Amino acid sequence: MLSYNFYVFFLEYNAPRNMEVAGHNEFHSSVKAHQGQTEQELATKMLQIQSKRFYLDVKQNRRGRFIKVAEVSF
Repeated sequence: MLSYNFYVFFLEYNAPRNMEVAGHNEFHSSVKAHQGQTEQELATKMLQIQSKRFYLDVKQNRRGRFIKVAEVSF
């Protein structure tokens, strides 16, 4: 069974409480509707810990830099 969790951590922006941790689809639809802008990817890294993979992306947009963390377990 494949499990997918998605988290976002804002480094230079105080996110509204409802956007701090959101599901993947919920996050993308609310952010795109809210921002109307693109994100620039600065760095990416994949970590494997036991049966889980973590994808870490450092990105930036007009609001600042942030880290997206996706957790995938098998």
